[in-house]
Amino acid sequence: MSRWRDRASRAIRERVLRHYLVPYSQFGLDAGLVPHLPRGHEVALVDVGCNRGDFTAAVAAHAGIRRAVLIDPQPAMVPELRRRFPDDRFHIASVALGERDSVAELAILAADSCSSLLTVKPEAGFAGRQIDTTVTERRQVEVASLDGFLERQQWRGPIDLLKIDTQGSELSVLKGAARSL
Repeated sequence: MSRWRDRASRAIRERVLRHYLVPYSQFGLDAGLVPHLPRGHEVALVDVGCNRGDFTAAVAAHAGIRRAVLIDPQPAMVPELRRRFPDDRFHIASVALGERDSVAELAILAADSCSSLLTVKPEAGFAGRQIDTTVTERRQVEVASLDGFLERQQWRGPIDLLKIDTQGSELSVLKGAARSL
């Protein structure tokens, strides 16, 4: 299908679904977020566990981004993220987040979006899915609390949207974000 037909198809689908009050974004934003992120209302985003930045890209296309911090502990992601988000509204950092500042071992998996500071248990949630949970590398990474990290980045003002996808360590990230929240 040609590009213009694809765009037209997505736009029509969005209008029909909105007519029936079904949240939808043609940009791939999760339907549960659509009612809370009005189109064209730029947000301040902190994307923890951003991987390749797909969530940030969807938010940028749907609502717009005033400024954003993209955080992922895998150093290999940084060059790709900088190419994808070259604008100075985007700050990209290779650090893991947790409850407090420390150093920890990151297990980088063949399916890199599933990499984690926690012990990888392939039988927990991966059964029947085509996800390669082979550990390809173990690496010591810096761990920071979100509060300390944002303070060092001189973040001022509220966080409009905080996305955390850290493969099981989300509670630890939240415990290190008391001031930020």
